[in-house]
Amino acid sequence: MRVERAILLEGLWGSEDVRIEAVPLTFQPTSIAREIVKEEWERKPIDAQDLPLWRYEGYIVQQDRLVLQVSLCTYRWHFVLRHQNYKTQGDYPNPLSATTLIHTQDNKIILGIRKGSDQGNTLHAVGGGFIDPLPGPEGTYIPENPFDTSAREITEETSLKQRDFSKESFSMLGIAWGSNHDTTCVMHAPVDVLSEDIDIGAPEHAELVKVGIESSSIRQVLSKGHISGREGTPATDHLILALELLIANRRERENNDPNH
Repeated sequence: MRVERAILLEGLWGSEDVRIEAVPLTFQPTSIAREIVKEEWERKPIDAQDLPLWRYEGYIVQQDRLVLQVSLCTYRWHFVLRHQNYKTQGDYPNPLSATTLIHTQDNKIILGIRKGSDQGNTLHAVGGGFIDPLPGPEGTYIPENPFDTSAREITEETSLKQRDFSKESFSMLGIAWGSNHDTTCVMHAPVDVLSEDIDIGAPEHAELVKVGIESSSIRQVLSKGHISGREGTPATDHLILALELLIANRRERENNDPNH
C-alpha cells in the first residue's frame, strides 16, 4: 500500500506566534461522496457522534507569526471518507489536529501503543487529538489554539498534570499530513518530570514506550517505520513526520550554536 505523508510546513513558533482563525468552508463533496457518507454513517459504531470538527484550510506566514486557517465541518465526513482515495488534500474533509512530542527531563520522548479499532496496535505520539470547537457567541464556535490542544491532550492521555509543564515552553515545529487523511500541528512539549514518573492516563493506550531522543529507537522509527523487536507495531505517519521535524530542528540549533 502506498504511504501518503508529507511535511507541509517547517519552522519554529512559540505560543505567542501562532494564531488560528475560522474561514469559510471550501470542501464541496461530490454527489458520490454524499451518498457514501449517508450509507456508511447509518452503520456507524454506537459511540460515534457527528460533532463539529475543524477542517484545515491552509496557513499564512506573516513575518515571524503563523496564522492557521480552519473551517467548520462535522465528524461524520472524516469518519467515513478517510478510507477513500483522493487526488489532493482539498478533496477531503481533512480535519486539523495536534501531535505532541512530550520531552522529559531525562531527555526522552513519550510514545504510546494504541489499542482499539481506530489505529489499534500502532506506535504514535502520546498527546494528540483534534482541535476542539470551543463555544463562541450566539451559538457559534471558535477554534482551539493548538498549544491549548496539546496541553489538554497530554493531561488526558497521561498522568501529567498542568503543574508539570508550562505551555509557554511549548513550541510548534511544523505542519504534517498523513495517510489517515488529517493534517496535524507538530508540537514539542518539554515537561518538568522524569519519564519514569509518567503513566498511562487514558484507556486508548495499551502501553507507553519511552525512548531517548538520541537513541537507536528514534532512528529505527525514521528509517524502518517501527522499533526493533516491534515490527508488528508500525509507527503512524504523524509520528514519523513529527520526529523528522524534531530532529531537523535540533540539528539546526546545534549548527547555529557557536559553542557546539
